[in-house]
Amino acid sequence: MKPGDTQPGTANSVPEFEQIKAAVHHVQELIHSDNIAVNAAEGLLHSLISMIGMLVGDSELPEHAKSGYEGLQELSRELLWKIKAK
Repeated sequence: MKPGDTQPGTANSVPEFEQIKAAVHHVQELIHSDNIAVNAAEGLLHSLISMIGMLVGDSELPEHAKSGYEGLQELSRELLWKIKAK
């Protein structure tokens, strides 16, 4: 299953790039505004990093899309390192 392939209402739905981007940026905003518990932020970031890693590892994912996902994964890792350093 590739990004964009969805089966609404199933556990196999793969979110679009923009949805993942919005999730990463939402967590980033919550961290910067201190409106999220550290453990909750860590859990969300670990999940995002793992999910993005799965998408990046998909051999059918075009290179131009892969670089966008890799950027989101790196941002998620940086946020995780930032909150762990607090």
